[in-house]
Amino acid sequence: MAALIAALLFAIRGIVDVSGHRVGTAFAAIFLLGLALHRPLSLKANRWVPMVFRILGLGLLAAGLSLVVAARGLELLPGSVGVSSAKRLSAVADRERNFAETIALTTRALRWAPLDWQLYLARAFAEVELKQEGSAVDDFRRARFLEPIAYEVPLAEGNAWLPYRPVLAITAWREALHRAGPLRPQVYKSMLSDASLKNSEVNSMLEAIGLSEHDLSLPYLNRVSDTSFNRVLAQLLRNDPNLQSFSETEKLALFALWSERGDPEEISRVVEQHPEWLRYAWAGMAKYKASKKDFRAAYDLTQRYGEPAALPLIAANRSLQDLQELFHDAPYNSGIGYELYRAQMHTGRVDDALLTARHFSEWPNCPAYFHFLEAQCWAEKQHWERAWNAWQEFQAAEVRASK
Repeated sequence: MAALIAALLFAIRGIVDVSGHRVGTAFAAIFLLGLALHRPLSLKANRWVPMVFRILGLGLLAAGLSLVVAARGLELLPGSVGVSSAKRLSAVADRERNFAETIALTTRALRWAPLDWQLYLARAFAEVELKQEGSAVDDFRRARFLEPIAYEVPLAEGNAWLPYRPVLAITAWREALHRAGPLRPQVYKSMLSDASLKNSEVNSMLEAIGLSEHDLSLPYLNRVSDTSFNRVLAQLLRNDPNLQSFSETEKLALFALWSERGDPEEISRVVEQHPEWLRYAWAGMAKYKASKKDFRAAYDLTQRYGEPAALPLIAANRSLQDLQELFHDAPYNSGIGYELYRAQMHTGRVDDALLTARHFSEWPNCPAYFHFLEAQCWAEKQHWERAWNAWQEFQAAEVRASK
């Protein structure tokens, strides 16, 4: 029975952790295994045996109590408890900018846990602040060697070096990107802080990294200043003039950003060279057409490539007269208003439908689709500038609703 209990305990423990890698779990298993052993010989009673085991038991009890007290009191006893205490105390010292104390605590803990990468990393941070560059480089190297997978280690190293040695920061960040795998865009985005972009040396290196990798170019373009946007975009097109390395989703995101922040005339020129890009660049082309007063072409592009409005479903098929009476009784009911609009458009009463749509679109927080309906009415009346303006209001309302 005892052996069965031991096996079950190990199996259950293995579900959440590695069985037996902690002393407490191993002692319990050894004790139960000892109870299960068969004794082929009966031993003579000896009064010294109970005394010896009681003394050993008291010793174990004292050791256990000392470990509990040390853990709660953050005492630096040799072993895992002392290492945990040293980590917590060094974190406090680091927050208080007592870097010499941080180095002393981590150095002492490393005598008990020489393969703990967190201790090397914490000591390296303190050494950077104290300008102990050679020691910091060695400790960062040890931390990366002992933790070869997590991208957080070289990322944190780069953040530590950034104010002092930008070249070493970039070297560490390259390693972080190498480790990040599918998380590369998010990790690269975290590197694009105000501090790194204001440092010309770091900024130029980050730009070179971002423009050489298509999945990193969008995060960089998002963070670059407006004055540098067109220059960076031109360099991106020189590196990949046909955008062959970009996926469909990345092309859509690139041209959406370009339409928002870039030069519309440049978009027009590029689309003339690559007509197949119009389905990605239609928003920028529409703005370009509108800037040239060609509002009809601008509006046509929105209808050809833009996402249609999400319109409500109509449950009942009521007559126009019934809907007019209902709207008169409930003039702020958007559902009835939409049904009335549909009925008016169906019967060719465009002016009445326009009045209905504008009745709602003039509200501060009206449903976004009423701007879309207003644009349709203006287009039906061939007032293309007003149709374009109403469609832009629809887009802005959609953005506000998504936030």
